Amino acid sequence: MNLNKKAKQIFKQHLTIDKVYITSDGFGFTDKDKAEAHTGFLKEKEVVEFTRESIDNAPLDRLALKARYKELTGKVPAKNISTQKLAEQVAELENSKQ
Repeated sequence: MNLNKKAKQIFKQHLTIDKVYITSDGFGFTDKDKAEAHTGFLKEKEVVEFTRESIDNAPLDRLALKARYKELTGKVPAKNISTQKLAEQVAELENSKQ
């Protein structure tokens, strides 16, 4: 799941919010504590914060890269892979799909 796209979708649907916290399963919350509580049921415990101002310029974070890698390959990336290497592999996979 691409969390950047999910954040854009949430901001488009909810014009009054300026910050959203998205969990690894794609659920968005306006309250960070609620987002963190939700991760108690998830394998991936990360919560990513997005703001309306920065969403268009936000770089892909590690969680988003891991989710995209899984979308493209059907597999979870190695736990010890660097963020840079993961970004390179995702870009390579996306280019090969075109």
